[in-house]
Amino acid sequence: MGLLTACGLFLLYSVQLAASSPPFYGKSALGHTSPARGWNSFVAQSNSNGLSVGYVDSQCSFFYNNVQPGYDYICSFDSGWSVSCNGDDNGRILADPGVFSTMSIQDFAEKLHSNGMKLGIYMIPGAFTSDANKTVEGTNITIGSLFNTTVDGRTGINNNYNCRNDFIYSLDGVQQWHDSVVKQFVLWGVDFVKLDYITPGSSLGDNDGDSKPANDSGAVVAMHSAITRLAPGMRLDISWALDRQEPFFDIWKHDADTLRVDQDINAGNNPVVWAVLQRTLEMYRQFITLTIDPSPMMIRPDMDSLVVATNTTASNWSAFSTIERYSQLTLWLGAGANLILGSDLTKVDALGRMLTTHPEVLDAAGFTANWPMVPKLNSGAPSQLQAWIAGPNSAGTGAEAVVVLSNLGPDLGQGAFGTQLNGTQGVGATLAQLGIGSGKWSVRRVLGGGNGKTDFTNLGTVNGPAGVVNASLVEHETVLLKLTKVA
Repeated sequence: MGLLTACGLFLLYSVQLAASSPPFYGKSALGHTSPARGWNSFVAQSNSNGLSVGYVDSQCSFFYNNVQPGYDYICSFDSGWSVSCNGDDNGRILADPGVFSTMSIQDFAEKLHSNGMKLGIYMIPGAFTSDANKTVEGTNITIGSLFNTTVDGRTGINNNYNCRNDFIYSLDGVQQWHDSVVKQFVLWGVDFVKLDYITPGSSLGDNDGDSKPANDSGAVVAMHSAITRLAPGMRLDISWALDRQEPFFDIWKHDADTLRVDQDINAGNNPVVWAVLQRTLEMYRQFITLTIDPSPMMIRPDMDSLVVATNTTASNWSAFSTIERYSQLTLWLGAGANLILGSDLTKVDALGRMLTTHPEVLDAAGFTANWPMVPKLNSGAPSQLQAWIAGPNSAGTGAEAVVVLSNLGPDLGQGAFGTQLNGTQGVGATLAQLGIGSGKWSVRRVLGGGNGKTDFTNLGTVNGPAGVVNASLVEHETVLLKLTKVA
């Protein structure tokens, strides 16, 4: 990286994004001050690995007593952990005895907790249609009397879906049902709930044959209410590709901890590919542009699973090269997103271990958990070549910031930037463009991008508004820099 000068490297100059102060994540609606980390089973299941408590235990053991204090590391079951089409006597979700044949869900939660992790589970809105004649716990209200039985003539929109029926959320009894479910989760030791199929969003009406209710945002409100009163400390992640227009975005940010900004990162049992990463990063760019607020932002992004812990020889769940593994981790980290892995953690290589557990990487993640990156080149619009900055966290000497420089490569159809710049490109920004033009800053390269630039290396200092941070980046390469104000 040629740091202190613009000579010899083409730089992108642009109008700085207008902002009176850098965006800051505050406390979420359920009281959390950092995103979740850990592992989720969805990518494994998509690659034809059967779901069982023993299998999940073998994956999450990578993190056992290997977590950074102060952060929640989740061991999370995706869909398939529960009985498919009926609940218990009060219509509550049941753990599938086939999945938990060797260890009960309670015992597994205890094992996770004793090893520094927390238990995550998956649910979707509504109660089972087959439970219509059962009563909500502690009431005489039948579950079927709460169902929304209206019919929507639009293709792919239906209140009766996936063995379930959505609710009329204003009815007495609906909140009590959600309360009973959360009480059950507490008894099991659940710490994290992924609430999927939330609409508007979740590819509603895309004619894929996957019917969903038109608006089940009431499920988010009801789960928030139940968790707040009955399960302090439990997390709520809502999914997927949620509508970010009002009034819905206001509901999401006031009732959930994290919001999935995009679709699934993997498609069936196909390896995760770069084109999808371009799309997900664009969805984050839209999210952070919408979310910037003078007051602390309440909701953080969920960008789906990280598949950076293994190489393609050891596991075919991802098609990412070494450079692309660096990039996904750096971009997710820079966003302050959930850092939940979808890799096969029984096959982690040295790079995967470094990217996911190195103290300096985790310290950078701790910074961006509060100060998310925002794009500064091309007026913040979609761009193949981009300089992002997170922070600074203060104005005086000792202030810190994280800078991410990226070359996303030619647009593969979903990146929204449209350019087709091939090969190595210079990417850089002045301190003025980054919004930190006063004073002198020391620069440390934390992650070098996997193309010969040494990780964890001091690069010198850069000074004044015209001072430049830059890098020569091959296609799909990203570097992460930590800046500290020294004068």
